[in-house]
This record gives sequence, C-alpha cells and structure tokens, in this order.
Amino acid sequence: MKKLDGMTIEEGALPEGVYLLNDEEFPQYMATTCKHWLIEHIHSGFLLNKEGMKLRYYYGLQDHLAKSMVIMHGFCGFFGKYHEIAMYFYQAGYNVFFLEQRGHGESEREIINNELVYIKSFDDYVMDLKT
Repeated sequence: MKKLDGMTIEEGALPEGVYLLNDEEFPQYMATTCKHWLIEHIHSGFLLNKEGMKLRYYYGLQDHLAKSMVIMHGFCGFFGKYHEIAMYFYQAGYNVFFLEQRGHGESEREIINNELVYIKSFDDYVMDLKT
C-alpha cells in the first residue's frame, strides 16, 4: 500500500507512477485528483467526418516525446466513462487520444432521438476513425 494525496493506493505490477485505487477512496480521488488532471491536461474539440458530421475528440499530450494510446469505446460509451483509464495511461507516460463515435456522447447522431444509438453500418465507425 502507498499513500498518494493522503489516500491509500493499491500497489501492483503497473508502470511507475500508476496506482490503482481501492473502492472506498475511488470517489474522492476521481472528484479531486482526476478532475484536476482533466482540467489541466485534457483538450477537446470537434472534427468533421467525410459526411460532415461533427465528432467530439479528447486528447492529452505529454511535454516530451511519448508513445500514443488511442482509446475507442464500445456501445453506449463516451469519454466520461474512460477518465480513469485515460489518466492511468497518461500517468504511465502515454499521449492519450479518445474519439466519441457517431451517435455517442457529444458526437452527432444519424437520428434525432438522443436516447437511441443508431448506425447504418459498422463500417461507418471505421471510416470515422480513419478520419
């Protein structure tokens, strides 16, 4: 066990500087340390895919030459569900990139109802990622 920001952190076989949290301290850590990391290191914007749809992206760049990690979510995913894992990769020294796929998060949808996820073809996800 290690102490970080006044909290006990579980040690494991992780890269230096990366610590997994125990269940009791997770909410406080995410509300403080992770929230500050997001504000200080994560940038976002929109890109246009080949069809002209706006897709939300997020990224965090190291201030040194670093490997990069692209995180892709699954069905009904969005960046908010991946703050913890993105922070862990960033702490491990990676540049972190995240794309909210069409129909998810703040990216545009092919239908009006924001409660549904709809896509004509899974090939559209591949096309968007290549964009």
